[in-house]
Amino acid sequence: MTGVTGVTPGFTSLSRARACETSFTRGVTLVTLVTLVTLVTLVTLVTLVTLVTLV
Repeated sequence: MTGVTGVTPGFTSLSRARACETSFTRGVTLVTLVTLVTLVTLVTLVTLVTLVTLV
């Protein structure tokens, strides 16, 4: 039983670190996606405005 108890805390901290890592990765992915969408929207808007102004 002692061996099992000794292993468990290490495993718990490991899984916690992994959970933090995945949430961090998700956050970065979200920020990247939002930035890309914002950029595309801005470019589209600018293009449309430019076209309308030229016409």
